[in-house]
Amino acid sequence: MIKQYLIFSRIHTASLTIPVVMISYLIYGRDLWTLFLLSVFALLFHAFGFMWNNIFDYKYDKIDKYKQHFPLISGEINIKHAIYIASIGTVLTYLFGTYITYHHLVSFIFMNMAILFGFLYNIYNKKMSSSSLYISMSFASLIPMSMYLNDGVSTIVSTMMFFIAFLTMMYQISVSGNIKDMEVPQANLMKKLGVRLFANNIVFSNKAIAYSTVLRIMVFELIISLFYILSMKITSVVILTAMLSIPSLLFIITMIYHIKMINHARWDRDAYLSYMSKIEIFNYLTFATIIIPVLSIYAYLFFVLFPILWFAIFNRIMWGTVSFPKV
Repeated sequence: MIKQYLIFSRIHTASLTIPVVMISYLIYGRDLWTLFLLSVFALLFHAFGFMWNNIFDYKYDKIDKYKQHFPLISGEINIKHAIYIASIGTVLTYLFGTYITYHHLVSFIFMNMAILFGFLYNIYNKKMSSSSLYISMSFASLIPMSMYLNDGVSTIVSTMMFFIAFLTMMYQISVSGNIKDMEVPQANLMKKLGVRLFANNIVFSNKAIAYSTVLRIMVFELIISLFYILSMKITSVVILTAMLSIPSLLFIITMIYHIKMINHARWDRDAYLSYMSKIEIFNYLTFATIIIPVLSIYAYLFFVLFPILWFAIFNRIMWGTVSFPKV
């Protein structure tokens, strides 16, 4: 039963939620206890948020042939029990977040926004093609929540971090997520922009290609600009150029998989899931590079290895594989 609840909470994908929150705090903070508390909050926020996502998506997932193995759909988890556990978990998460943000009003406000917009997304994500705005606001709010636990936070830096997360989630949900669910009868921005499944092929409209590509470029422009701002104390042009080459190379790799994903091709959902996973991974690795000028290359290596190990361990426990969850 524990395994089923791990699957139900999609705990394996917390491998990105936790380090993003940690990196956001470490831009200005160094208190290890606060860092630990934020990591626990990120885990709880992620787990119980995704439980609600599965609960609200129940009637849609029942008719999705790719999700019949989900514990809620297969009957391994009772929906009434699921609602009970998710409700208690959400209350505890809120109280824990309130404890962390006590005496930090801005952080407290963003913590509330993260939970509120998360619920709005879970309620409307199958009904409104614009619902990706809600989940993007939700996850992006975790960044200023973490950053404003410190004094002397730069408004410019925190705003840029917020929009990096916001635009990343917009891509992940409104592009990748909607492509993944092309066969499900639900609100879908990609369909609204003209993407179609036809004769076992997926055909992308110019609008969808332009929209998704602009999102990817905007994310990179913000990351590279933020990296440069955080590197202002580095006087050596050679060192700065070498450091900037890391996110630039990762962006190129991300764009290669993005281009593969938005090409007209035979519809193979597993192949598209593979592209989506690689885009998400390399985008995270690009984002994590901002820790290099703040701490060191060693800190960056930690934030590279941590999500890999987390993802691999929980995939092995949940799915019996190392890198390919059944989502």
